[in-house]
Amino acid sequence: MAKRQSYFWLGLFAFGTIAFTLVQDNIRPNYQGQNDIVKYLLGIAPNYFAGLGLSSFFVVMIIHINSTSKKPSASVWLNSKAQISSVIISVTGLTLWEFIQIFSDKGRFDLNDLVWTILGALTFYLIWIIINRETKLRNDKGI
Repeated sequence: MAKRQSYFWLGLFAFGTIAFTLVQDNIRPNYQGQNDIVKYLLGIAPNYFAGLGLSSFFVVMIIHINSTSKKPSASVWLNSKAQISSVIISVTGLTLWEFIQIFSDKGRFDLNDLVWTILGALTFYLIWIIINRETKLRNDKGI
């Protein structure tokens, strides 16, 4: 992965983190309106941004860690599937967190949160496909 592309994914991670924090800590608690659609979107937005942002973070970390690995066969496979691994890690961790909330006093389990976490991770994957398709086209044309 080129350094410029790594910066893009880390930027997407930063965007997801900032959006998550703004919605979770500032916008949602201060929303006084009664619009059910807005309340729903404010409820699921942190999960969406977490799925998007964490997947972006893990793809950079996986590729970085594997690029320094001494085992080239493992690195080649993991680098070629880093986007899938990052989605799996993100969705698994965020799903576990959602289920832990069943037993916690600080949060509550919501199936919609799980769905939007997965949609956030799938958005990352879609962006990954688009970015890499464009990069491959540019490389093929020598741009």
